[in-house]
Parts: sequence; structure tokens; C-alpha cells
Amino acid sequence: MSIFLVAMPVMADIPASLVVDPGSTAVITLEITVTGPDGAETASDSRVVPLDGEGAVRFTPDFEPFNGMILDSLSLRPGDCALNYEFFCNPLFGCVDVGVDLRQLTATLQGPAGASIVGDQVGWGAPWRLVGDYTIDSLLFSASGVIDVTTGVGFNGRISVGGGGWRLDQMLLGTIVSDVPADSLPEGISVQLRTSVGLGGAALVGNYEPPPPEACGSGGDCNLAHDSPGCDDIPCCEQVCAVDPICCEVIWDVNCANLAIESCVIAPPNDRCDQARDLGLGRFAFTPLNADTDGPPLATGCLDSETAGAFIGDVWFRHTTAVDNGILVSTCGHAGFDTRIAIYTDCGGTLLTCSDDVIDCPGGTSRCGFFGVAGETYLIRVGGKFDTGVGEIDIAWGDVDRPSTDITPGFNRGVGANGHHYVVRSLLNGGTWADAVETAGRFGGYPATLTSPGENDFVVLRATPCDVGGPTTFGLLQAEDATDPAEDWFWITGEEFYFSNWNAGEPNDAGRGEDFATIYRNGLWNDGAEGFGHVLIEFDDPPALDEVTWSTSVGGTGARYRAVITELPVSWSEAKALAEGMGGSLAGLETEAEADFLFENLVAFHSLWTMTNYNGGPWIGLELIDGSWRWTGGAPLDWNPWRPGEPNGTGDKGCFFSYLDGPRRELDDTFDDNVRRAFIVEFAPEDEPCPGDIDGSGVVDGGDLGLVLGDWGSCPKGCAGDINGDGVVNGADLGLLLGAWGPCP
Repeated sequence: MSIFLVAMPVMADIPASLVVDPGSTAVITLEITVTGPDGAETASDSRVVPLDGEGAVRFTPDFEPFNGMILDSLSLRPGDCALNYEFFCNPLFGCVDVGVDLRQLTATLQGPAGASIVGDQVGWGAPWRLVGDYTIDSLLFSASGVIDVTTGVGFNGRISVGGGGWRLDQMLLGTIVSDVPADSLPEGISVQLRTSVGLGGAALVGNYEPPPPEACGSGGDCNLAHDSPGCDDIPCCEQVCAVDPICCEVIWDVNCANLAIESCVIAPPNDRCDQARDLGLGRFAFTPLNADTDGPPLATGCLDSETAGAFIGDVWFRHTTAVDNGILVSTCGHAGFDTRIAIYTDCGGTLLTCSDDVIDCPGGTSRCGFFGVAGETYLIRVGGKFDTGVGEIDIAWGDVDRPSTDITPGFNRGVGANGHHYVVRSLLNGGTWADAVETAGRFGGYPATLTSPGENDFVVLRATPCDVGGPTTFGLLQAEDATDPAEDWFWITGEEFYFSNWNAGEPNDAGRGEDFATIYRNGLWNDGAEGFGHVLIEFDDPPALDEVTWSTSVGGTGARYRAVITELPVSWSEAKALAEGMGGSLAGLETEAEADFLFENLVAFHSLWTMTNYNGGPWIGLELIDGSWRWTGGAPLDWNPWRPGEPNGTGDKGCFFSYLDGPRRELDDTFDDNVRRAFIVEFAPEDEPCPGDIDGSGVVDGGDLGLVLGDWGSCPKGCAGDINGDGVVNGADLGLLLGAWGPCP
């Protein structure tokens, strides 16, 4: 059906070119009616001729889909043709032949003319002007002249328009009637011409600059999701909606915003920490494409060996915790690039946790967790490790306990809880089984016996074994005369061996002599030979390992040291303030002997280290002041405690550090905000007038000797007989007592 409009409402429009499609043809049909004395006769003839032409057209409105078409001009030029007719035929004389030649025909639409587009049909009722030359030749008469007639005829066709192009075909033009002037004909003869142009073999075509979708130019920022379709930046909006029309038809959601960021090379709206996007629980599309990196340098514990903690672009999210609970933040398996995550207390605040590659997350995607406190708001930073891309971030509740502040966390709840305490301690590379047993015993424990799945899981979570710097051994070993790798394993304590957690294919005695069990970071076991880097120690009762005194009786200063583990990581300045608030100061290792004592008796416990590739140990009281390294007490650094290659100018604060290794007695220079959860506090020496006077009688005598002998052996809780404070009552303590025999000075 066609709707004919004389005029179109005034509105914005889209201009387009118009030509006759090359190869188009027209069928010229000329019907002649000759009227003479004996009456009128009509004859018709047709010819197929080539067709060309041109014009100008506009579509309305100024966005798609169009619903109107305005022909500003249209001229069609059929080719010349000769037509033949027979009139007044009778059996005796035959017929009178009439020939008609048509030349230079032009049919011009008298525009502009507008029409509505209804479905795929469009039609106009505007008049057409037909101009051309004709010649009529016959025995009865001959005539020539010009056809020039304007008449209203219907013109319609099938329209297809979109994507910058249009086509009008299946066109039909009505018949145009004209009369041959009488003065060119014999008296009594009249001739009427009825010309029709069949356009079934023709098409009009053209191009236009596709308009932006109606929604483009309004709605909001293109890089920000909103409830309405479209966005303010028209070129960007067009680009996005060409890929995903829903963005201009229904809603400009996060996917549209991310597509705009990617396609239009604009920064995400949450490129800066102070522009963080609020997220609740759930999974959300995101992209750091075109973002710069405005976050702080990562703490040492977050660094990797490939990029040293590179953050390629970062975007920020803000999450407020409704209740006290563990919060898991993940891109695991749902990001198309190698991601990195860091969680902070606020912009410029404390780094709580971080994640790079996770073993069970493909493509370098990440997952980490922290314990959220009800009502607190946390900043989540996500970026790339090598480049950026698009993905989804998932925020969910999960099993994340509060960080332990104990050197030896206790297994006090959960399935299989036994109240025992655990810690991993460095043995340095190449430790023997005897070293492991002696070290554990010196602190009042023994190599751990993991007799249940719950105990094994607790160790993985709270006293995590180490895979670098040598394997971690524990209290499982194999009888020397065992002939089968899987047989004759027993616990050092004599407990029944009924639970195991061997890695696939283990134990296999692959290297021969693999008679000792080791445990991986993920809790799986392996059989191995001696050459341990660490020992997992178990204590039946809570040990007192957080304080140690460097007694004068063993050449020390009498200073007392305390290892402090904080729930939230702290900077060097924060650690210094906390230490001073306790009445002490960050520890100063003014001599190599002091450093050795402190490392051996306190610092070598893994609880005080990040245990990452860049293994950050506890803060100490060393600071670069006016180009010189000094201890917090003011004394200059006059010996070399540094790790090889350090200090290298990366900061002006000192801390323990190792790289791709377990705890080591080596220092690193780093920046103040390279946060960690541990620091060492030093307290001023207390008077030690008579270290052998255990009972305080003022005399070192048999009473004190009895106390030493009564405490003989391991002394994990600082028993009175442990005069030198090394955790064991032995000959060293006896020697100190005998050396001080008699009245105290």
C-alpha cells in the first residue's frame, strides 16, 4: 500500500545521491488513437530501451529507520525508439502503415515531492512533465513535433534503505496523455498519444552518510553505564551501536561502556582511585583499557620475578562490607588478560593483600581474599601484568579468617582441632634431619605430625610450608630397612600412621634414600632426601617465642627483643611509632653478633616474613639519614648486613629480605610504604647484677644449682634455669652458674 503526501512535515533530514542503476531498461509503450471520418482506431506498440537519469533525494527523519523520502528532483531519460502500427485494415486494400519515432524523451518529476515509507513501499502523487520529439510517417499523413505535457500520474515502487545505501525498484509510472497538434495533421484527422514508461527493469540507487542512532548525543558519558540508551559522544556512540545495537535501543550498560572504552580509546571512568566504582557482591564487567597507572608501588610481598610487580593500567572499585566476613575478589577464569589485584584500606591507605597468578586460575588471572569488617569500605585495584583487556571481576563472601598475629598460630577450632601450635622455621639450605629435630627441640617442639585432614589443612592456611629455599620437612620418616617406597612410614612421636596426603605418584623413592617426608605449599606430601630448607614445628602447648633476651652472660647487651605481627600491614614509620608506643624502639643490629643472635632466636620464623618471591622480612630500626645509614638509636651502620647487591637506592628504610629463598640474615633498603605485617622491637637492657642467682637470694649456690638441674633440657616457655635464654637448659647455663658461684656483687 502507498500513502501519497503532497507535503512532508518540516524536520531534519538526511541527503542522499540518486542515479539510475547502470543496466536499467525501460519499456516504452505508445498507444496511438487516430480519429478520422470513418471513426477512431487505436493501436499500441512497445520497445525496450536503455534508461538513465539522475536526481536528488532526502530521507527523514535524521536518524534510522527512516519513515519518509523526499524527491527534490528526478529526471528519467529513456533511449530513442521507433514504433510501428497498422490502421484501417480491410481485406481489399490492406492496412495503412504508420511509423512513429520518439527522440530525446525526458520524464521529470515536478518536485520536491515527499512520501511516507510504509513497510517497503513508497509512492508519490506529484505531477510529471514529459518532454520529447516525435515524428509520425504514413501514407495518409506525416507529422512531427514536440511532446511537452505535465500531468499528475502515480509513481511508486519498493524501497530498501539502510547502512548508507538505498534502492528503489519495482517502479510503476502512470500513463501520460498528449495530443498531436491539429495544424500538423490533415483536416478531419486527429491523433492522441498515450505514453507509458514501464520501469520494471529499472532501479534508482544512491548513497548517504548513515546518521547516528537516535539515542546518540544524549544519555550520558560513553565510558559510564546508565539506564538510558545511547551516550553523549555521537561518533563513539555510533561505533559502539554498530557492534551492539542494544546499546542504542535498550540500555547503555557496563558492556556498552567497556566497548566504548575499547573502541573509542577513552579512559575508564574509574581510572583513578578517587573515582572508584562502587560494587556490591556479584560479578561485574570491567576493563582497564586506556587507563593509566595511578596506584602506589606494590609492597615487596606482591612482586613477581617476571615484571617486579608491574601494574599495566589500573582501575578502582569500592566495596563496603555489610557484616564481618571474608571477602573474595577474583578474576579467576573470567578475564581475557593476565591480571593483578591489590586491596587497600582507602586511597593511599594500607595494602591489605594482593594477588598475581594463582595456580588454579587460567591465563594468569587472579584471586585473593581479606577479612572485611562490617561498615568498612575497601578499595580494590585491578590491572594487567603485561597488558590490559576486558574481563569480569567477582566479589563474594568466602572463608577468609582474620590474619593471625601469633608467631605460632593454634589449631583451636575446626574439624580435628587439637589445640596444638605450629610454625615453619628456616634451616638454611642443606639442613639435615638431625638439624630439623634439634631446631624444633631447641624451641620446645618437634617436627610436626599431621595426623588428620583438618590438621593438614590448618597448616596450609596458617603455618604455610615453603617451596623455595629448600623443601619443608615434618615429622614423618621411613624405616631404614624399608623395601617398598610406600611402606614403613612412621611418625616421629610414635602416633599411629593412618592418614596421608601424598602427591600423585608419591612416595616413589625417585632419588634413592628418600626416607623423609616433605610438604608442599599446597599441603601435598613428597618423599625426599636430606637437604631441607625449612622444618614445620609442632608444639603441644602454646610456646613463648615472641620475646628473647640477649643476655650479658653470653656476651649480649642484655636487651630484650619482641617480634610483633600486626593484623594489617604497616609501613616503616607506622612500625616505628608502634614500637615507641610499647616503650621500645625498632631493633638496631649494631653488631654482627647481635644480628646473628636475633636471626637465630627470633627472625628465622616464617610467620614474620611474606614468604613470596620477593621475601620481605620484618622491619628493623635502620634508616638513611643525610646520606648515611643509622640505627634508630643514632649509631652509624659500621658493618655490612646487606644482601649482595644491596643497598641499591630503592628506599631509605631497612628490613630483612631474601629473594627466591626462605628467611635469611640479610637486609634490604626499601621505601617507607613497602608495608609488611611484622617488625622487631628492642627494649633497653634491664639490670642483670647476678644472672646465676635464680632464686634471688643474693648468693649463687646449691639452691640455684638445683633449679638448673630441675629444668634441664628443652625449655620452650622461658624457664628459670635457662640463664642464657636460648630455649634449652644445658651445659652453657651450668657454666654461667658456676662462673658466678658465691655472693652476688
